[in-house]
Amino acid sequence: MDMNDFIDFCKTWKPISGEDKELHGLLVQCSYDAQQIKMELNTSFHSKEAIVEILSRLTGQTVDSTFTCFPPFYPGFGLPSIMDCRWKQEM
Repeated sequence: MDMNDFIDFCKTWKPISGEDKELHGLLVQCSYDAQQIKMELNTSFHSKEAIVEILSRLTGQTVDSTFTCFPPFYPGFGLPSIMDCRWKQEM
């Protein structure tokens, strides 16, 4: 199973047993990857554009440029975090 398959598995909300070495290993890898990105976001100032780029890396999806986040940001275990950025304020 690769990371994309793992993320798809996580979207099913099935539990991951510590006994399942493959899934548990991917969970740990995903968590450490997310921690690294989260620390980048939360430990210094970033422009709005940089925050969107960092969150795009975290989620593995393109985050809409209208999205706003005021760190600190604390995702679950990481990369499969899903944010729906379709809301736009009409002026």
